[in-house]
Amino acid sequence: MQPIVFFVLAIVAVVTGAPHVEERIVGGTPITIAPTDATPPYVAMFPYVVSIEYENSHICGGFIYSEKWIVTTASCLENKVLGELVVVAGQVNLIDYDYSEERHAVFRVIPYDTFDNVTLVDDIALIELSSLIKLDGVLRNFIKFNEVFTDVETTPMGTFMGWGATVAGGGFSPRLRHADLTMIENNGICGTFGAEEFQISKMICAMDMNNIAAPCTFDEGSPLVQTYGPTDTETTIVVGVLSRRSEMCDPAEPSVFTRLSVYYAWLYRIAGQQPIPATSRR
Repeated sequence: MQPIVFFVLAIVAVVTGAPHVEERIVGGTPITIAPTDATPPYVAMFPYVVSIEYENSHICGGFIYSEKWIVTTASCLENKVLGELVVVAGQVNLIDYDYSEERHAVFRVIPYDTFDNVTLVDDIALIELSSLIKLDGVLRNFIKFNEVFTDVETTPMGTFMGWGATVAGGGFSPRLRHADLTMIENNGICGTFGAEEFQISKMICAMDMNNIAAPCTFDEGSPLVQTYGPTDTETTIVVGVLSRRSEMCDPAEPSVFTRLSVYYAWLYRIAGQQPIPATSRR
């Protein structure tokens, strides 16, 4: 079985007093640059991840549920003016134009009914777009969601990708980045997050066991994905979206993700069935 990868939206590695910081992969690994023209072949690493902008600036991430719907966290969109929100699909670089990118106005935002903005329980929201994303399965694609895939022989791993800050207190990363995280599925607490802030039935606890990378500011709402199975038939699923992280983006501290499988009935009721099926690529 292939190791599962966890992509981190603008993950942060905090380095104190270390020389030549630029030589380190701070906040994960930058992904392949998107094409500037239609010259094939080109396959996006994470065609399902989107940037959510507010007042023309990236604020958080999300993933494509279908051509009309985006999943993110409710906390990311709280108190935002609808007309100032834009979803950008097919994007890699937030500064330079990507041939594959599409910009979509937001028609409405639907947070989960019982979202708690203090404990961040039920931190999930749906965005309905004003226009449809042109899904091509290569540059822009939806991704199926499911429960964390576990195996008795391995610890569940994942990949987190996003445009979050690469240092605590910094701005968003211009380039989409990703990193590997380990999911801790056998503990009722998540680092410093206690019983009120972490409910394992609704949340996923994950961190970089090598203490190199961690989610940071502007990574909220970004997806946590897993890839498993034989190479020729491997499956990629999204299992969570980033809800809570270390305030200092400390790679020694775990982060909390909203567990998507819990919200199957709600997602289906509001956004309908996902397309069937399209190959979700890493």
